[in-house]
This record gives sequence, structure tokens and C-alpha cells, in this order.
Amino acid sequence: MWVLTSQFSRNLTSHSSLLSYLPDVKVGKTTDTGKFWDPHFDIHFCYKPNMKWSVLFVLGVLSWGNTLATMVPKEATFYQLDCPKEGTLQYFMLKRSGQAMMVDNTYKVMEQNITIHSNGSIIFHSLKVEFEGTHLCVMNHPDNSIHGHEVKLRVRPLPPTDLWGAVYESMFVTGLIAALVIAFIFALGCFVYKKQWRPRPEDEKPVMSGYENPAMNPSDDGESGSTNM
Repeated sequence: MWVLTSQFSRNLTSHSSLLSYLPDVKVGKTTDTGKFWDPHFDIHFCYKPNMKWSVLFVLGVLSWGNTLATMVPKEATFYQLDCPKEGTLQYFMLKRSGQAMMVDNTYKVMEQNITIHSNGSIIFHSLKVEFEGTHLCVMNHPDNSIHGHEVKLRVRPLPPTDLWGAVYESMFVTGLIAALVIAFIFALGCFVYKKQWRPRPEDEKPVMSGYENPAMNPSDDGESGSTNM
């Protein structure tokens, strides 16, 4: 916010002539306090940041994050799921299938109690991750028509009790799988190298040395090794 301060004794806001002249004022210099000062009129233009809006913005962001976190109930907590207020609840169906839970009764599902009230409130005494999904509220409307309304429920699972143990176990399993893959690739390379084609010794032609010339060897009859003419 830009705030105009002056040492004039007159109220600037009540004089349109001075306010109309202000756009033509040239700034002389900037002081150490961050104010823009005109030496001719001794008018200071100060910028004061609106801290109130900054604080409200930060608080709004934090409250929105907390709201998002509380919108999804946590596992193993008490939770009330409300059906639409468009009539009288007749019965409730968990995940739109299975048993029809009548009003003013308590049912045990997966070892957890669920109470159905006639005002459309479904009480989960202790949430389970398996309860997450789309459920059905069957309502009796004022015109005596019966309609089913879908209600969705999300559940945040609890972190494992031994979090670091689970992390180490996951890392160990990942490292073990990587080691097995590397060992398999190494063994496969050795197998291919061992089974690759190589010429057998009997298939190879003898290598003749330059010092073993047959013409220089003595013949079988004992004659000299000179060639016969």
C-alpha cells in the first residue's frame, strides 16, 4: 500500500488542486529509510507492506491443509456418515450390496459395530480400511417414493507400528531381488560362454613351423635331404 505523508498543515485529501498536481511531482532522492522524498515540497511517498493480508494468507493456507487432512477420517476412529436429508432413512447398505441394515439397529461387520439411526446418521464405532467405498442410503421421500442415494466414504490407513522395521524389510527384499537378478545374469553369461562353438583339436589343421621343412628332413632310405633331380 502506498501512503502519502506530508508536513503541510492542510489536509491533502480535502484539496483537489494539490492532488491534481501530485502526478507532476518529480522524485528528488531516496532516503535511507526507504522513503521517496521531493526536496521542493517536502512530500514523502512511503511504501508500507500490508502485513495483515500476508498473515491472513499464511493462516488460510495452513487451515486449508488441516481441513484437507481432517476431511478423510483415520482408521480405527469413531466416524459419523450422514445420508442426504431428503426424506426418512429406510435402510442402509454397505457398499451397495449385502445385508440391508434397518434403522435403529446395531450391526457387527468385520468385528466392528455399525449403528443405523432413523435421522440418516450412520455411526461407525471403529473405522476399517475395508469400509472405504460407495454405500447406499435408501430414503423414503415425502411423496412416498423410495430412492437410493450414494454416499462415499474414504479411510486413511494407519501407519505400521514398526515403521522403520517395515522400511528396512522393504529395502532388504529389494536388495535381495536385485542380487538374484545380477547373479542370474552372471550365471547366464558364464553358461553361454561355456557352451559357445569352438573347433575341436582333430578338426584343426596342423600348424607347420618354419624350421620343420619336410624337404630338409632325411628320407627313409638314408639319403641326404637334398632334393632329387
